[in-house]
Amino acid sequence: MENGESLLVSWLRDSKNCQITQTHWKVSSSSWVLHNEDTIEEVITSLHEFFSERFNYTIFNNTKSFLKSLQRSEIDVLGLEILSGIEYKLYGINSDFNDVGQNAKNITPVIERILINMTRTAMLIHGFYNLSKGSIIFAAPKINKAIVKPLTETVKVLNELFKVFGFQFNFILFLNEEYRDQIISHTETFASQVKVVVSNNKNTIVATNNQEYFRKVHANNKLIEIGLLVRSVVRHLAGTGQLTDETIQQLLDKRYSKENFDLSTPLLKHIKKETFLEDPKNIEYERYSGSLYSINGRDYLICKDWDEEQRSFFLKWLEQLMVK
Repeated sequence: MENGESLLVSWLRDSKNCQITQTHWKVSSSSWVLHNEDTIEEVITSLHEFFSERFNYTIFNNTKSFLKSLQRSEIDVLGLEILSGIEYKLYGINSDFNDVGQNAKNITPVIERILINMTRTAMLIHGFYNLSKGSIIFAAPKINKAIVKPLTETVKVLNELFKVFGFQFNFILFLNEEYRDQIISHTETFASQVKVVVSNNKNTIVATNNQEYFRKVHANNKLIEIGLLVRSVVRHLAGTGQLTDETIQQLLDKRYSKENFDLSTPLLKHIKKETFLEDPKNIEYERYSGSLYSINGRDYLICKDWDEEQRSFFLKWLEQLMVK
């Protein structure tokens, strides 16, 4: 389970650009105020009545009990993307890495539980962040196929209902093959494929299987926007210790970046963390990522000003670096 949640955190960071992530998010019951209590009560009552009449599902029998339970509830993984200093996109993910409903003779309770969890996540965000939008995700790599169709239809209805309520929450399912296609493949492509070797009583990070990593990058790269691809790969190379000081100096050089990537600016820009934090919107940084990347003990910005025509240049450079 912990590995599964770590995978989701990597997916939020690498694929969804979330600068802030947290697992096992919980309410601080001693200090946090529950906003929009009347609205939450109205939503829960309406959903109880609708799903009971339309689908014969039993959810939220006791509204007062539900409001109290919010204080004890948690979200498996929470992700937040900040853009231009404000909250831009928020992701609340609940997941189940067991064999969901595989031996269930009655799939109704399974669907009811997932509906409750997804709705509760939206109400936690609305109640304690006072936000009315976000992506609410249920992710399960192994779920009974008999559940997929009725659950998908029900979640589609849930999306429509929340639009009627005036929210902008988007309820999303990643199940079975879609979980692998949308999450695992996008994360494995950029996951740091390293092993820890004990040498002289110290942990040494050693890069492994570069050919396999490059194969995955090459196979999936067109699914990813080129700027995100570059940032994710550079993060991988830094994490596996494959960016030597010599390579970094090359990536800081304008001529080298022009010859190898057809960039008009260096791929990397060295910056002191304190200077960047004082003025992150400096016009000097406008062609670079809004996040700092620590490589070999120093901080850098990564060029984000890429065109599709430069994709092949970057892949060629990566192949020469990794595949010997």
